[in-house]
Amino acid sequence: MIVGAKCPETSDIAAKAYCPWWKDDGDLFVMANAKTGEERVEQCGARVMVQAQIEVIKASNRPAAAIEDARNEIAKGFAVVATVMSSIVPTLDNNDGKN
Repeated sequence: MIVGAKCPETSDIAAKAYCPWWKDDGDLFVMANAKTGEERVEQCGARVMVQAQIEVIKASNRPAAAIEDARNEIAKGFAVVATVMSSIVPTLDNNDGKN
């Protein structure tokens, strides 16, 4: 990264104030739009950091959603078993232990 990079939004050349997040060198950030897949070059590290944090949060929620789906399927299975068992148990009670 070049020290003294000139961000068009925050740099003040007269005061020699520069944004440390701005990259003017050839090593730029390439971001892909999640909706369209379009790639764009980004020079502002702060913007890239926010997008990266959003992507990390989305990725961390994926396992939780998969676990919830598995839990729901297991709950459906137990509901079926409970229905079958509730119809079997009264039949066993009516036999009074007779086979």
